[in-house]
Amino acid sequence: MNIHGIPLHALVVHAAVVFTPMAAVAVGTYGAMPRWRAWLRWPMAALAVVSAGSCGLAFLTGRSLRDHLLGEGVQNKWIAIHNHRANILVVLVLVQLLLTAVAFWLTPPGRTLDGVAARALPVVLVIVALVVLVSVVLTGDAGARAVWNGV
Repeated sequence: MNIHGIPLHALVVHAAVVFTPMAAVAVGTYGAMPRWRAWLRWPMAALAVVSAGSCGLAFLTGRSLRDHLLGEGVQNKWIAIHNHRANILVVLVLVQLLLTAVAFWLTPPGRTLDGVAARALPVVLVIVALVVLVSVVLTGDAGARAVWNGV
């Protein structure tokens, strides 16, 4: 898939590169800063949805580009590495989206959690956000290396 000769993946991936870290920062901040939760609730949810959508679209267009490149005989180890890391990132972003939905649903403004959920959910949100941040950097790095090493 191309737009004016540019692979659609090269255009779409920038949305994932922007919105996925923004969503992860919002989710991590939501988990770490209880005072900000009422303010961050809607932006966190919106960013998580946009991040998941943009990652999904980047994943689909990336598979198409990968198949095209392999069909053309392009040999580059970074394509396989990028593909593997993208598979992991998509799962992580979906987990982040699910946890965001849980946090959004369980903690409306004026309501606080008690018990295990009150202690566990914020910690899990912060951990998942950090893992997503690392994963998006590693995935993007492998994609850049694929481009700059001969694709």
